[in-house]
Amino acid sequence: MLFIAVSLLLLFNAPCALAVNKKTVTSKDAARKKIHTTAAKPATSKDPVQKKAHITPDKPAPPKEAENMISDKPAAARDAGEKKIHITADKMVAEGNSNNAEFIGNVKVTQEKTAITADRIKIFYNKDSGSKEKSKTEDSIKEIIATGNVKIHFDDKIAESAKAVYTAETKILVLTGSASRIISGNNSVSGTKITFFRNDGRINVEGGGNNRVEAFFDSDGKSL
Repeated sequence: MLFIAVSLLLLFNAPCALAVNKKTVTSKDAARKKIHTTAAKPATSKDPVQKKAHITPDKPAPPKEAENMISDKPAAARDAGEKKIHITADKMVAEGNSNNAEFIGNVKVTQEKTAITADRIKIFYNKDSGSKEKSKTEDSIKEIIATGNVKIHFDDKIAESAKAVYTAETKILVLTGSASRIISGNNSVSGTKITFFRNDGRINVEGGGNNRVEAFFDSDGKSL
């Protein structure tokens, strides 16, 4: 009887033991899962930091076009400065609403590598040259008229005449006077009227009266 009672007790208590064991195992698994989850959280929290650290050094640099625009500004300013016209004279006469100014006495006009000297130089500007956005450079000049002992240095040439008229739009220079001539190195041409086309380098020379067209060319020691 004692054996049967013990057996029954063990039999009835077995589910409880199993339940306890199962509960214990379950709690252990939960603990393990909890530990695993807790360990996984720092890794998850590091991801945003790592991504942020990765993005910061890889921030895209400014476009090269923008850098070029910034670096080109000083060069553009220098170019604008070089194209300005500098004029010196003993006297200047200009009316308030006129589009011209006349410089008198030992006049010298310079722009980049071009220089003009004369007794008098009158400069005619385009009508819109007075705007603040547009300085009085070659683009705003309409015509230049120089008179008296005119001497012009331009390109690799020297022009001399009693009168010179230069039209900016067509870039045509007209020299008039009996002693008009253009010199280029050892070569020269003279006449009473010389028309020089700066766009293509053509020259038309005319004589008048007893003054005939005369030209000298360097033959480099070669005979005709």
